[in-house]
Amino acid sequence: MTLGYGGHPAGFLADLAALVVPVLLTLLHRGAALEAHGQNLLVTLSHGRPTGLSYRDVGGVRLSPQRLRRHGADVPALHGDLASDDPAELRAKVLASGFAVALGEPIAVLSREYGVVPDLLWRLVRERVEVVYDGLPPNAVADARAVLGEPLPLKATTAMRLAADPLTDVWASLPNPLAA
Repeated sequence: MTLGYGGHPAGFLADLAALVVPVLLTLLHRGAALEAHGQNLLVTLSHGRPTGLSYRDVGGVRLSPQRLRRHGADVPALHGDLASDDPAELRAKVLASGFAVALGEPIAVLSREYGVVPDLLWRLVRERVEVVYDGLPPNAVADARAVLGEPLPLKATTAMRLAADPLTDVWASLPNPLAA
C-alpha cells in the first residue's frame, strides 16, 4: 500500500509520520527515548510538506544503558534522571510526546479543518509503525505490542506543576488510536 496521497491533507500526515515514526521508534529500540513534542521537535517544510526534522532540548531525554550497550555503544556516566532501563518509562516519553502530541495534534487539526476521518489518519501512522517494526529484530516485540496496543500515555503537566515535586513526571492515559 502506498502512503502518498497527492494534495490530500492525509498526504501531509503520511509525510509527517514517515519522518517522525521511524526516528522515534528506532532510537527507542536502540536506547534513546526522545521527548518529541511540538516544542522540541521542529519540522522543516518544503512546498507545504514535511521534509525534515530537528530536535532540541535534551532535558526530557531518557537513555537506557542496557539498550545502548546491546547496540555496542560505550555508555558514559549518566547523571540525574537521564538514565532509565524501565521500558514503560522509555515508551512513555516517546508515545506521550511523539505520538499523542506531535502526531495527535496534526491529526486533530486535519480532521477538524478538512473533514478527514481521524481513524484514516491514525491508520496511516499505524502502517508506518508496522513498517518500522517489520525491520527491527525480534527483541523489539515488547515495544511494538505497547505502541500498538497499550493506552497512550499523556503527560499531566498541570498535575505535575501542582505536585510537591513539580519536576517528577505525572501520567494520564488515553485510548490508543493505533490499537487494532
